Amino acid sequence: MAQKRSTRPSSSSSRPKKKSGGNGGIIILLLLILAVGGGCYYYYTEQEKERIRLEKEAKAREAARAEKARKAKEEAERRAREKAEQERLKAEEEARRKAAEEEARRKAEEEEARRRAEEEEARRRREQEQQEEPDEEPDEPEPPAEPEKGDYDDSVDLTGTVSREDREKFAAMLENLLKEGNYDEFSKAFTQKTVEAVRGLLGGSGEKLNYHAYRSSRNLMNSVELCTLINYAGESGLRAITHPEDATAIKGGSPEKGREFIRWLVNDRSRPLHAFIQNYMLQEGRPQNTAWSIQMLYKIWLATPERERSKYLNLAIACSLVNPGTAQSNGSMRNPKTPVLSMPEVFEYFRLRDSKRKLLTDVKKMSVAKLLFVVDARLTRSEFEWVEKNLSYDRPSWASKAYNSIRYLMERAKNGKDPYTHYTFAEIRKEGGVCRDQAYFSANTAKVMGIPAVYAVGDGDRGPHAWVVSHDTDTQWNQTNSYGYKTGTYANPCSGRWHHESMLLLQTKKEKPGQYDGAADCIALSRFLLSNGNVDEARGAARYVAGAFPTLTAAWSNLVEMLGQKGGSEVEMSEWRRIYNSLGVQSRKNTELTDIAAEVEDKYIISDRSATGKKQAMDRSLRQLRRNGGEERSDLVVEAIGRQASMLAENKDIRGLYNLYRKELKGYTKRGDVFGQLLGQCIKSYETAGATKRDWAQLAKEVEKLFEKEIRSGGGDYFKLTKEVSIQKQVAQLYANAENAKKATKIATDADERLKNAKKSE
Repeated sequence: MAQKRSTRPSSSSSRPKKKSGGNGGIIILLLLILAVGGGCYYYYTEQEKERIRLEKEAKAREAARAEKARKAKEEAERRAREKAEQERLKAEEEARRKAAEEEARRKAEEEEARRRAEEEEARRRREQEQQEEPDEEPDEPEPPAEPEKGDYDDSVDLTGTVSREDREKFAAMLENLLKEGNYDEFSKAFTQKTVEAVRGLLGGSGEKLNYHAYRSSRNLMNSVELCTLINYAGESGLRAITHPEDATAIKGGSPEKGREFIRWLVNDRSRPLHAFIQNYMLQEGRPQNTAWSIQMLYKIWLATPERERSKYLNLAIACSLVNPGTAQSNGSMRNPKTPVLSMPEVFEYFRLRDSKRKLLTDVKKMSVAKLLFVVDARLTRSEFEWVEKNLSYDRPSWASKAYNSIRYLMERAKNGKDPYTHYTFAEIRKEGGVCRDQAYFSANTAKVMGIPAVYAVGDGDRGPHAWVVSHDTDTQWNQTNSYGYKTGTYANPCSGRWHHESMLLLQTKKEKPGQYDGAADCIALSRFLLSNGNVDEARGAARYVAGAFPTLTAAWSNLVEMLGQKGGSEVEMSEWRRIYNSLGVQSRKNTELTDIAAEVEDKYIISDRSATGKKQAMDRSLRQLRRNGGEERSDLVVEAIGRQASMLAENKDIRGLYNLYRKELKGYTKRGDVFGQLLGQCIKSYETAGATKRDWAQLAKEVEKLFEKEIRSGGGDYFKLTKEVSIQKQVAQLYANAENAKKATKIATDADERLKNAKKSE
């Protein structure tokens, strides 16, 4: 019997499969749970991070807003404080001004009351004397009494606006002065009253001038200017006009005309004396030339029609301010067949040419400062007429076309050939010339046509050069044919002082006519006060000018001069430091102020310091100078280095000199002109310091190395080679000082040979 087969699945086949399927699902489920959990966790953590980041950003923004609000609040508070401080200062200034005006008014009232009381007392005494004296007339009239102090200082009110009565009193005083001609006595007597009036405008401290009140006090300003003229020109200089002992002293003049001239100076509506004194101060005229200048103005006045005097006042003043050394010279012409024009003749030439509209500028509207560079042309009439007939350029291109119309004469440059007999414009144009002849021709022919022009000279890599700087538009000075040189200097026709050409090139149309009138008025006031021994009051006026006109050279030079005077109160060191710092800041706009800053530093700040302290101060000054335009004004850098060298030489510090010039010479190997100047300085400093043979030898080796490596070239440019040869001969001198004659001779011979070959090659 067959066994019955069971239908129940065996454990070996069905159970394991069922068990395996269950475990896989669980694993998958667990993985899914883990994945979902992980995803949720990740999402949650990222969300939390984002929430934290956003909270931080919100807090940062809030903090930034709070900081901004805080700063804005502080700024508002600061501005409010500054505004309040300004208002306080303004109120104090107004209070001081009112107090000064009130004090001046009170003094004027007291003076008037005193004068009236004295007059009343004098009248009472006269009446009493008349009652006591007999009626008969004296046998002989008494001689007129000489004017006394009271004749001048008691009857004229100086402060405040000028009333008709004040004008009449001042005119009467002037008539008395002109009648007697005792100018010195007048100045001595009237000065004290003038000084007292000025003190009322300086405030309690005497350091703050009320210029508005001064300008409004016409009699006071007239008095200051008249006394200044007397102090500068002297009694003899003015009596030559109004009381000439020799009737032919001034051609065409007479006592009556001389007195009329002085009346015109003081009383004319165009204010000639005011304009004359203003320009004399701004152009830094020399006091010793004042008598000559005022007499020259008188000669011009005599020859000018009355209706033309005010119209051409600036032209007349410019002609009178040209210093005597220039005005009385023959210029550059040689043995002229006729004399060069005198200054009155120059004035007449330009006046007539302008009236016929034959000039390229309007000299009636031009400032004295610019006209000085027109009227200083020292030429014969034939030279003026030659320009009229032979040249016809327009104003903007005149300087350039005239300069380039002269053929360059290389033979004159190389061998000094001189082809001229009389050095006239015609000769120069025919024969040609070098840069100095081209510049002379260009500048002077421009002057003839009324164009302000200066003859500028300077040094550079190609040696000395001459070019022109002219006012060829109504608003700007420009260079012509300077070939990139920035070292040009020119002479002021009034003061004779040399200036850097940047003083002209930086002038722009922004400068308004009369913008420095206030400075001129106060400089004149300070010099008037100083001439009468009122040093502190003079300083007060000078401080005002420097503060009100911080870029004006004349303002700072005047202040430093006033503060350096003896007889006043002691000037604090803190003030000298403030002045020095202010000059450093303003020298960015006017590099001439660097010279004044150096003077202040040397004389008043570091004079009592040790050698180390002086050197540190000079190093700082040199760095500041380089920052403020050392490349443009290398001449100032050379001067600053020279001051350091002088101090080191005085102390016999050869090592210090060696280190100083070793560094500076390395820095200027690309500027042959500066290198040569510094090397010349170095040689003089070594000689002063008593350098030994060994010192000279060390310096010679160092300089020769720099020359051969950085400066010496292959030649080709004759002018550049000439500059190299001049430096090479300085190197030879170093070896000669080191007593190495063989090396010195070798270097000098090589230099001569190079120059000789260069002359042959061109």
